[in-house]
Amino acid sequence: MKLFFYLLFKVILPWMAIFFHLYVVYIAFKHGVFSGLITLFLPVISEIYWLINLWDVNSTIRIMFFTLLIGGFLSSFFEKD
Repeated sequence: MKLFFYLLFKVILPWMAIFFHLYVVYIAFKHGVFSGLITLFLPVISEIYWLINLWDVNSTIRIMFFTLLIGGFLSSFFEKD
C-alpha cells in the first residue's frame, strides 16, 4: 500500500501536473502567441483563467483540473515529511 501511495503522489501526480500545464499552454497558443507565452510563464494564474474561460467548451480541462486538485489535497494528508 505504501508503494501505491508513493507512486501516486510522488510520480503520477507530478507528471499529470506537467501534462496539464502543457495542455493548457497548447490551448493558449491556439488563441495567440502572446497568450501562449503568458500562460507558459504564469502557470497557476493562467490555468485558472483558462479553466474559467473554457468551462463550457472543454470538459477535458475540467476533469484534469479537479483530478489534480483532489489529488493534491489528498496528498497533503498522506505525506509524511
